[in-house]
Parts: sequence; structure tokens; C-alpha cells
Amino acid sequence: MVSRELRRELLGYSRALLEASLLGTSLPPTLFGDPLLEEKRGLFVTLRVRGLLRGCIGRIVAEGVLRETVHHCTLEAAFADRRFPPLEGKELEGLTIEHSLLSPPRPLRRPGDIRLGVDGVIFALGDARSVFLPEVPLEQGWDRAALLDALARKAGLPSRAWQDKRALFQVFRTCHYSEDGQGSGDDRD
Repeated sequence: MVSRELRRELLGYSRALLEASLLGTSLPPTLFGDPLLEEKRGLFVTLRVRGLLRGCIGRIVAEGVLRETVHHCTLEAAFADRRFPPLEGKELEGLTIEHSLLSPPRPLRRPGDIRLGVDGVIFALGDARSVFLPEVPLEQGWDRAALLDALARKAGLPSRAWQDKRALFQVFRTCHYSEDGQGSGDDRD
């Protein structure tokens, strides 16, 4: 669980970092204090402008500690998501920042055990790999089969590639929170 205070601090840090990058204000101080900031935790930062996806970048398994991961993922979501042009200062007014803090991934024996809206899913077949956060199938209105087909396509494979006996699946849970108050801050059960 992430405390309400730490959620506010992490989201505030992401916003201040983007404002500094886009408006030339001073960089926010590095986050310190909470022991969670020193853990290696996966994280996704999602940016929405007026409710529409504007960028989403994350790490399933972090290379550094959480305070560093928040910094890198925030900047990459704004400026390095290849699906979108770099964020512009004029977009800050309508911007909402979301974080999804990940639990460590664990293997899943059968894709039929995926819990929609609860489990984030990592799919791998050979060198192909893809991932969706737990909220994606709910937002898209997918059932389990549609989620699995989408994972295969996202990995660059045919839709039904997830049925291959060599396919590997891992699941993780998220603690999702947002500037607009969406998300509980608790792990999804």
C-alpha cells in the first residue's frame, strides 16, 4: 500500500518535473524519506490530456530505486513515447498524471487464470514480448480472449499466438493512483 501522502508527493514530483522541463522552472528536489522510494519497483507513468491518452511509459522490473524510476518514466512518457509527439507546455493545463506501481511479476501456469481488471499480464513467446496493465482490458471492454489476442498482436505476432505451448505468462498487481483521484492507492485484489 502507498500512503496518501506519498501518492501526492510522487504525483507532485512528476508534475513539477514536467513543468521544469517545459516551462524552464527549477527542477524539483529529489524525493527522499519514505523507505518505498529506496525499493526497486516497477512503475508506469500515464499522461492524459483532457482524458485522452498522451503518453505511457514504464518499467516492469526497475533498474534503479523507485525515486529514480519515477523521474525517468515521467520524462519518457512526456517526450519519448513513439506513439505521440513530445508533450508541449500548452498541454499542461489539461494534463492528468497517473502512476501504476507494480508488484514483482510472478509466473502464471494457465492464461485462463488471468483475473481481468486485477492482473497485469506479461506475454512472451520466443523473443516477442508484450504487457498490459490491469486496467487496460476494462477500459477497452475486452474479455480474456480479446486481451490475449491483443497481447499477441502487441508483441508483433498473430492474434492466436498466445495459444502456442511455448507461450509464457506472468502476472502482477498494481497500485494505481492519479491526480484526479482515480485509483484506490491499494493493490488491486
